[in-house]
Amino acid sequence: MRVTLVALALALVVTQAWGADLATLAERAAAIERASTAPDGFRVVVGHLSRELGLPVDELRAQRLRSGLDWGAIFIANRLAKEIGMTFDEVLAAYRGGKTWEGIVREHKVDLEKLTSALQRTQGVVERRAEDKAPPPMEWKSTAPPGMGGVLPGIVPAPITTPGRSY
Repeated sequence: MRVTLVALALALVVTQAWGADLATLAERAAAIERASTAPDGFRVVVGHLSRELGLPVDELRAQRLRSGLDWGAIFIANRLAKEIGMTFDEVLAAYRGGKTWEGIVREHKVDLEKLTSALQRTQGVVERRAEDKAPPPMEWKSTAPPGMGGVLPGIVPAPITTPGRSY
């Protein structure tokens, strides 16, 4: 009985994990679009796409306005254009012609695994806001000569004051 339950649980976990990897490019693109709707998500997503694709933000915005694609699809179309040696508009025309992203990949013999991996990475970065962290705190280092206690001669730190309080 235990062996059967363990085998069933293992089969369920493996099936779920395997199924999760079978997300289509369009489904991953939709996840990137959802991340763009989070508070300040537009800045995070467009900034990452700009860095990842090597395209200016203004160009990405123009592509979105012209094409009506979501941010994830803009990522896919630009990556495909670069891999295939076509323009963004040529890839867009193929997509608008009724082909799926996977169909365009197969037709032009692009490495689907490589494209999926890049899309997964981008999805993870924008969902975790991994590039949107505060800079590390600044550290002050003394330039005073040894024995001066970290204070330069003639420089007096300003007193800390708060209205109504004295220190």
